[in-house]
Amino acid sequence: MCKDKAGELLTLSPICTHLSCTVPLASEEDRAANPDLVFKCPCHDGLYDREGVNIGGPPPRPLDAFEPYVEDGIVYIRILSPQQRS
Repeated sequence: MCKDKAGELLTLSPICTHLSCTVPLASEEDRAANPDLVFKCPCHDGLYDREGVNIGGPPPRPLDAFEPYVEDGIVYIRILSPQQRS
């Protein structure tokens, strides 16, 4: 989880929008070569920035996001309902 540019909580899906691989954090070496890079799909080199926006490779759109909600001070997400972003 992080906050987007508007200061809103942003909870990203770790599923690549190219072929549904799991997207981990990029390595320190990859981040040193590209300071905007935060997430990198190991399958086909899909590249995403800190807000999950696709910045390189074959992914056609940003990572999906989950709408968070807070209940009794705890943040929850509906993992079965990711929101597609464009």
